[in-house]
Amino acid sequence: MIDYMGAALGMVIIFIAALFFFSGMITNGVAYSTQRNYALNAQNLFDYVLLSTGSPFNWGYTSNQPTAFGLAQPGAPQYTLSPGAVLRLMPMQPLQVGSRTYYYMNLGGVTLIEPPNYYVNYTYAKQLLGISGSYEFQLTLTPALNITVRPLSTTQTGEQEFLITATGYGGAPMPDAQVTAQYVYAINDGGGSKDISVGVQTSSATTNTTGQAVISFPTQPSSTYYLLVQVSAAGIYGAGYYTNNQIGYALANISVYPGSNYVNLTQHCVNSITPPCGVDNYNVTLLIPSGNSYSLFQVCACPSSTQGQGTCLNAGQGSGNTHSTASCPGSFYDGYIAVAISKRGASSPLQLLLVPISPPLFNLKLTYGYSPHGSSSAVTLTRIVEISGISYVAQFAYWPDVGPVFGGY
Repeated sequence: MIDYMGAALGMVIIFIAALFFFSGMITNGVAYSTQRNYALNAQNLFDYVLLSTGSPFNWGYTSNQPTAFGLAQPGAPQYTLSPGAVLRLMPMQPLQVGSRTYYYMNLGGVTLIEPPNYYVNYTYAKQLLGISGSYEFQLTLTPALNITVRPLSTTQTGEQEFLITATGYGGAPMPDAQVTAQYVYAINDGGGSKDISVGVQTSSATTNTTGQAVISFPTQPSSTYYLLVQVSAAGIYGAGYYTNNQIGYALANISVYPGSNYVNLTQHCVNSITPPCGVDNYNVTLLIPSGNSYSLFQVCACPSSTQGQGTCLNAGQGSGNTHSTASCPGSFYDGYIAVAISKRGASSPLQLLLVPISPPLFNLKLTYGYSPHGSSSAVTLTRIVEISGISYVAQFAYWPDVGPVFGGY
């Protein structure tokens, strides 16, 4: 009898153990299946964002809100992103110009002003992707090559040396990388009219075993300058820059976006009296990428024949400050807007303002969306993409929209 009771008890224990065992298997199987579905959904959505242009196909080159969300460059190879669309994901700060509110961001010491509806916010992007109330995501773009540029001492021949360092995404030095640099500055063409223009010099080098190279250019003490650097290593492309232009001391603010048909200059005196206000002469030149260098195309300039008539930038001229802004027509899709500008009658250095129409050329780093911190079920995917010839690591985190929102904006 005791043997039967023991056998029955053993069977019960085995049954309960088996129940827990199979229950655990089912739970783990469901969890695995759920996580796998998250991964598949994330992969499909990530590729959709990177491989589709959105709608309209050129929404990155307008100031209208898109009706479908995609970042691909129309007509380009796969995983090539539109610089205009990427720019519209970069958050900006409000700026009051006269009676109107615009939005701006600082790029290399220059204030870039955009229309009020230019930024595409994260909530609207989720609606376009059809995941509102279901999932969250975060898209990050980080340069695949980290390029730093810093000035060294001036040589005995009067040239300014620059140290360029190239490291990979993980921080390892990049030896034998090809370096091309452009030294961009403002030129005083002389004469009583004080006409000014934009100059560019080019040089190249190869990095050593520590991923460093030294490049030198003749100094231009009469002008602020930018040094634009492009680096290629093992099929990966990077960019960096250095400028001696100081943020907060620009003589003018600039309004332009990829695909626009004009560039607007607004004299700093509309918003600030630092430096002191006066009349500013200007020259607007487009730097168009051409291989490893740039072609220069003059867009507009302060006419030398009217230097004395106040038609250059002058926020104090007449009722309503009619000369506080200047509008220059053109087609702006890629490259840089270079503005050579100087205070009339002043002995201060010429100023060069350089605005990238494609922000990746200034080593863009973008974080768009919420942070997955605190979400245990977040899936993260990685792709290598290209924007305006520069290689970026694109990461995409994706997780279900449940519980509290973890960070973000």
